[in-house]
Amino acid sequence: MSDFKVALPDGRELKYNYIKNSDEAQDILASFHERSGTYCKCLCNGEITPKLAIKKRTKLFLAAYPNTSYLHNNLCPHYQPAPEILTANDSLTNGARKEVGGRVYLSCEVGLTRRAPREEKVPGDEDSTKSAEEKAQADDEDESDKKRKISLSALLLKFWLDAQVNQWVPTIADKRYWGTIRARIMESTKAYYINKLPMSKGLYLPMTWKPDHAEQIIAAKEAFFSQWRGLVNNDFLAIGELKDIEPSEHGYVFKLKNENSPFYISNDLYDSLVRKFQFEISVFETNQRVDEHIGKVVVIMSCNMPSKYITIRNIALMATSNQYIPALSKYELTLFNQLVAENRTFIRPAKLDLEENHIPDAVLLDAKEQVVIGVFDDSIEDFDNYAKDKAASLESSGLNTWFWRTHEHDVPNELPAIYIDA
Repeated sequence: MSDFKVALPDGRELKYNYIKNSDEAQDILASFHERSGTYCKCLCNGEITPKLAIKKRTKLFLAAYPNTSYLHNNLCPHYQPAPEILTANDSLTNGARKEVGGRVYLSCEVGLTRRAPREEKVPGDEDSTKSAEEKAQADDEDESDKKRKISLSALLLKFWLDAQVNQWVPTIADKRYWGTIRARIMESTKAYYINKLPMSKGLYLPMTWKPDHAEQIIAAKEAFFSQWRGLVNNDFLAIGELKDIEPSEHGYVFKLKNENSPFYISNDLYDSLVRKFQFEISVFETNQRVDEHIGKVVVIMSCNMPSKYITIRNIALMATSNQYIPALSKYELTLFNQLVAENRTFIRPAKLDLEENHIPDAVLLDAKEQVVIGVFDDSIEDFDNYAKDKAASLESSGLNTWFWRTHEHDVPNELPAIYIDA
């Protein structure tokens, strides 16, 4: 076990313990579960398990920072560990002893430590002499790489939820643009740490271009990128609204709105992106063909700058309505845009998979009683069973329900009336 320190927003230095992926780490997790009665829940896949199977190169961080809601690396939910897990830390103010209110963090596969690219192997080279165990380990690492995209999606959604961009109230109609989205995310993440860095240094969000503030914007942008330029083994996060995708000599170039710096992506990573995020790519392509946009596409990227160019190491996309409400299908986009047009108040719950039947697609808040909304997407395979399970699950909430069965109606039915208290 080795130690390192991290500077906290209040000026203190926090001592973290780094525990390698080992039986020791698993035993600590199991002990934590037994003592606290709380199941570990990983943000990557939402699975709840008393003994979390940590993938290779995943880290467990234990932090003695009691009585706060800070999420230092913001990659998985935090927990209250048993006192035995925490270690005394004399570097804390007044030589603090063991603290009960510390935090446990799992960094998962989306950690921002850059992995060296795996070289292509040809028949007859050293790869052919590897043992079955070594090959299985390499396959596990490949599988871990694939899951990183899922983790980026979950991380982006968490940023959205923390910034409350998944909520809509008619009075904010004139305030919902990229500048306000950026401000909300910066405010909601200012106490977060990721890979030992405060989010202000590890997350890049393009600033809305204003000619009157050109010098300040350029200076702030240079200050951020200068700390990463020339570093091969360090990655930062970038989030923005997708503007264009263009082919380049060695792959593709992603361009963001309010940003003139190109982000370069390899052919292989781009092909993987297109396969995984087909709906999001279709929204982008539709916007390119028609004047009236059906929605927006937000991108989150893990990048590095070994030279003056920005290279995308990992990437995920999220489709949203025209008011930045996350959506997983064209029907949800249609519904959310209609709810906004009709001045309705609603919330879009956290949802990463279109087939998550137990989670409402939206909750209407301005009817006499809350209304759970379910959109039955006719593109789902085995639609009958999907629709049956979804209806039963949402109706079991005990709340009023409103369903849009897309195989029966091309447009949403009439929504429940707005309740006006006389």
